Amino acid sequence: MAVVDGVQSASLWGAPFFTVARTGMLAFLPHTRNAERMVLVNRAGEARPLTQWGESVGIDSVGGPRLSPDGRVIALTMGGANDQVWRFDIERAALAQVTFEWDNNNPVWTPDGEFLIVSSTPGWKLGRVRADGSGSPEPLLAGKGSNQIPGSVTADGKLIAYCEDGTNTLEDIWVMSLERDGEPRLFVQTPASDVMPAISPSGGLLAYASNESGQFEIYLRSFPDGGRKVQVSSEGGIHPVWARNGKELFYRAPLGGSKWRMMAAEVSPGKPIRISRSGGLFEDSYSASGETPSYDVLPDGQHFVMIEVDREASRITQFNVVLNWFEELKRLVPPK
Repeated sequence: MAVVDGVQSASLWGAPFFTVARTGMLAFLPHTRNAERMVLVNRAGEARPLTQWGESVGIDSVGGPRLSPDGRVIALTMGGANDQVWRFDIERAALAQVTFEWDNNNPVWTPDGEFLIVSSTPGWKLGRVRADGSGSPEPLLAGKGSNQIPGSVTADGKLIAYCEDGTNTLEDIWVMSLERDGEPRLFVQTPASDVMPAISPSGGLLAYASNESGQFEIYLRSFPDGGRKVQVSSEGGIHPVWARNGKELFYRAPLGGSKWRMMAAEVSPGKPIRISRSGGLFEDSYSASGETPSYDVLPDGQHFVMIEVDREASRITQFNVVLNWFEELKRLVPPK
């Protein structure tokens, strides 16, 4: 039974903001309109909106846009009462819900465009669901691990790289076959957080973020052996995303506060791995939250799908206090 309406919830994860004292006093943040939407940004930083603010479909947050292999559809997480996966048809400007049960987030496409790999509750485990929304997620790793976050699938659709909470470490990166039942293989493990794995289109490199140096930086490892390693960023970096041609690796570097710089590095996957050039494209204040990249790159390599945040509209200006709330609770939910 609903006992309080209009309570604000956290972006993406949906945790409500309220507290109750033993005296029966209730305090909560009132709900504000959604202030996140998808925009299309070129390499010069010029943007145009792709979607409107999410309040029209009852959405509190938008996260993790991932473009389909043909570049026509965006899979994304939208948070309301629960996190669910949606799809957005760019040409028709049409939203459609893909998952409906429990919580599902962080979608990653399979290369045929038929399926999405998602993180599903209970347990935040990897699941596979039809991208057209015609079925429920099927577990890929039932009974194994916790907080599994899909990263990327190889171009042949045979392997997936994903993150998982470690037993005696923070997050680790694992690789698993999608073709047959097999044991996942540990790929990167340090005492730090190793996250956001992104396999190159050629399948010869894996980019990821790690804070093993004390701050998050972007690294490359040879794939699938993992034997060679090179650091890409030098002043911080998160959310690595490959251009479709495999020659550029994009990531975001922190500038302080809510400011970021979109970076592009030219990569040559030889022996050794070479970073021939790395530089900034534009500065921005788009969303950088989430355990998967908060943006994606169109097949032309010239445009980015990003999440715009209207920070003024979402700014907290008040909270509500209800005295003697226990009396109201007894009226709404009488003791048995």
